[in-house]
Amino acid sequence: MSPRPAIAMILVATLAAPLLVALSGPPAARLAAMLVLIGLAPGAALIGPGSALTPARGGLLAGLSLAISLLIAQGMVSFGGFSPRVATYALAAVCAPLLVVRLRRGTGLAS
Repeated sequence: MSPRPAIAMILVATLAAPLLVALSGPPAARLAAMLVLIGLAPGAALIGPGSALTPARGGLLAGLSLAISLLIAQGMVSFGGFSPRVATYALAAVCAPLLVVRLRRGTGLAS
């Protein structure tokens, strides 16, 4: 898979997740969008999927994404202000512009 469709799919889910949460959308759609937002968007925003989405690169994206999401959640808990909605909005607000830049440039890890 080339990087552009992969980034585009992740960007769509990143933009859909906060909307579905805010509008109390269907639970299945919210779950799918949130899994992509938490599990892939931060890693794709930072390193991109590269020229081909291999199993190793997919594992790197997922691991990095989950680590970043965990650090954000832990920071919010440590400061006593954890809110799932705020975390969703903040993560999407940070990841979406970076994903748009990657999509426009067509860049990834290997580029």
